[in-house]
Amino acid sequence: MTAAEPLDGTRPGRGPAGPDTAGAPGGRCVDGARPTAAVVGGGLAGLAAATALAERGVAVTVYERQPYLGRRAGAGRPPCGAAPR
Repeated sequence: MTAAEPLDGTRPGRGPAGPDTAGAPGGRCVDGARPTAAVVGGGLAGLAAATALAERGVAVTVYERQPYLGRRAGAGRPPCGAAPR
């Protein structure tokens, strides 16, 4: 993103960022399919991003290497069902 691009993900005259949605009304793909996104990381920021995208009609997949979500939200405590260290 350059300094001239707005922070809301749109580009002047092109609609939402991404080649499959360029110029499509409402951020829909040109063929009418629902746009998709991948979020890498299931921490608080990743979950917030996934929620914001999903609320805007984007099909979101969250990828997390740990068997639980939230990471630092549970810092200092083992995840449910895990043996204490």
